[in-house]
Amino acid sequence: MNKILFVFSIISGAALVLFILPLLNLFTQFLTITNSLHEDWAVLLRITFFTCEQALLSSFVAGVFGCALAFICFETRVVGVKVIAILSHVTFFLPALIVALAIVGVWGNHGWVGKFFPESGVYGWLGILLGHLFFNFSVYFRLVGQSLLESEKSEEKVALSLGANRWTVFWSVTFQKIKKSVIQSFFLVFIYCLSSFVIILILGGGPRFTSLEVAIYQAIKVDFNLKLAALLASIQLLFCFVAHLFSGTASEVRIGFRPRLQELIYQCRTGVGEKLVFAVTWFFFCLVVLLPMIYLFVKGGTSISKLSPNDILGTLKFSILLGLKVAIVSSFLAFSSAYLARHFRSEKVKRWVSFLSILPVAVSNMVFGAALLTWAPSFRDLGSEGLWGVVVIQALSALPLSFRIFSESFSKIENEIYFSAKSLGASHSQLLTQVELPMLKKSIASSIVTGLGISLGEVGALLLFESSGNATFSIWLFRLMGKYQFGEANAVGVLLLFTMVCIFLVKESWEH
Repeated sequence: MNKILFVFSIISGAALVLFILPLLNLFTQFLTITNSLHEDWAVLLRITFFTCEQALLSSFVAGVFGCALAFICFETRVVGVKVIAILSHVTFFLPALIVALAIVGVWGNHGWVGKFFPESGVYGWLGILLGHLFFNFSVYFRLVGQSLLESEKSEEKVALSLGANRWTVFWSVTFQKIKKSVIQSFFLVFIYCLSSFVIILILGGGPRFTSLEVAIYQAIKVDFNLKLAALLASIQLLFCFVAHLFSGTASEVRIGFRPRLQELIYQCRTGVGEKLVFAVTWFFFCLVVLLPMIYLFVKGGTSISKLSPNDILGTLKFSILLGLKVAIVSSFLAFSSAYLARHFRSEKVKRWVSFLSILPVAVSNMVFGAALLTWAPSFRDLGSEGLWGVVVIQALSALPLSFRIFSESFSKIENEIYFSAKSLGASHSQLLTQVELPMLKKSIASSIVTGLGISLGEVGALLLFESSGNATFSIWLFRLMGKYQFGEANAVGVLLLFTMVCIFLVKESWEH
């Protein structure tokens, strides 16, 4: 084993141990906790049942909307497909606090749409389903849409030529081609909804809608009961791991579309039908996606003057510095793991490195925070000095995406380049510094921007660890909403959204 491989093995191994040991500690303590904890088990069962129930319903609703949108956009000629595709990417990475705030503004009792239906109320099932729909339809849209773009239509043409109607052709042929993507999308969204914290906390509207994530937060921050938090985290972790096994690797979620120049089988045959499909598609897309985003810009833009410039600059500086710490740590870990997966000779080791690097997608920040505090309560002190406890949690949360970025880039380096460099006598260190790093410059930049963006929008780990009074944009927004200062909260939301959009545009420019 060369020295670089050895060093990266130590680094990746230490990080994975830091990730796995707290989780194993949760499971090893599970029986002890359940035997000694005197809690109302009916309440725990109710919380667990509601968590699974809302995740299943949210996954189904997002699936219906996302699959229908993907089919309409990529199997018919709907104007504005590129706009929908770009916005679907943006919505997935928006901070949950911004989404919750915008949904209240549109669907609340005094909101743009909610004021016409005051009896419905946004707090409860309506708000939870709308929030999860806004976030997660894009998973179906992109995975199923990619499958539709990559599938050939020769079988459909043969079936139509033999007299089958288009409905039969869809269920018998087309759906069979995209079924795997639909199932994978469902389990990925199920994991995201199981791990949902802010949407449930803000839009749930009461104790009846308490999920495992919310209960973990309350157990740590309100009740100071680490044993209960560990029990809840163990239950949450079990469900997420099972769903993760069915979903496949999250690294397979693709974010780009390539145009397909071929005949559309399911195109509407009349001009009236095309106009109707266009109208219905954009009506629901505007209702679910565009209106909340427009509301945030309109309301927030008029309230920015209420914020102190010093507070804005101070929060921006603190947010960026914390985000850069997270980005550097996550990128370094992801690069080390991707390097191992590329250069290790053992295929079994490569598969394990890839699996463990993707595994954090099944562990929410709230669960991992509870696991760290249960395993080593001293991590709470790391939250007050430099927020290194937060950095650890957020860096591991960003690891799967960064690992995917580096893995894809390493796979594009042809073996002939390595053979040529070695034949010229290049050492492993020269190969790394003079060949691989120059070819991975865009990936390094993309990984850093990804980690920065994830840190800016994350709030769960900060709520657990931050106690010094410092605030990122997300924490500032959360505090303002807690004080019912929605005008100022909208303004902070616009600033956070603007920062996220700038980061997203930089990321896109570096990737192309």
